[in-house]
Amino acid sequence: MVDPTLDDDEEEDEESKLPSRWHLAIASNQIFLIYLYYSIVIPTAHVYADSLDAPGGFAGGFAGVVVGATSVGAAVVQPLYRLLLKRSYAVTFMVQACLMLVGSIIYALAGLANTWSLLLVGRVIGGLGGSAYPVMTYLSEAVGKKHRSNVTSIVIWISRSLGYALGPVFAAALVYVDFHMGELTIDKRNNPGFFVALLCVGQLVAVSWSFPREGSKLMDKNKTNERRLPSTSEAASEDKSKREKVMHLLTLSWFVVTIFSCPILMCGWELNATKLLQGEYAATR
Repeated sequence: MVDPTLDDDEEEDEESKLPSRWHLAIASNQIFLIYLYYSIVIPTAHVYADSLDAPGGFAGGFAGVVVGATSVGAAVVQPLYRLLLKRSYAVTFMVQACLMLVGSIIYALAGLANTWSLLLVGRVIGGLGGSAYPVMTYLSEAVGKKHRSNVTSIVIWISRSLGYALGPVFAAALVYVDFHMGELTIDKRNNPGFFVALLCVGQLVAVSWSFPREGSKLMDKNKTNERRLPSTSEAASEDKSKREKVMHLLTLSWFVVTIFSCPILMCGWELNATKLLQGEYAATR
């Protein structure tokens, strides 16, 4: 006979569990890197594209394509991450960091090759690693219910906001780094690529040194529960009123629209603001 007190204690421990602060810091840095990679090119994308005679020139919309191309890569790799997460969290995080590292290097070397197409290639390849899904899956499994909301708000949303906000700040500071290495010129155009690449190297070291090697059991657990209780799920679905279903769909739609519109408004404003400062305003001085 199972001791009910022991069951209650185990359930309490499961709901209160927390990973180490170091692991949470690595997960936070992963999210920070993803959104830093997205936003750090915003202040210099116009100048970089114009220097390579990209379609549309400085006044065109090519810089916006360069910034947004990252999301194309992130959107097509979700099935791959599901497979990787079943094997290892650490491997998944390292694959993401490697993709952003390679994409950043290609982006930075586009000027040396004098080819504007490499700007897009680098951003798309780096974007393959730009998914927050692995970190969210890790938090769902590693953090108990009592702390999940608080930890998620810090690891995901605060890190995301910092990545968006500090990307243009770092790009502005890197303007002052300007030197030559043989035929390679390192200046404000490609500094963001090299800078993110260095941060990715640091993240690779941190993940390989200390991060959970086991894979996610959450997806397999969900499949097991579905097989055990098919009738319960169907009954619950049938009992829902039409009003509840409509409200459920509206709530999901609101989240989709909010998540979709915020990055568009934020990055669109930053792109146009830097274009105004670098182009029209700078030209008058």
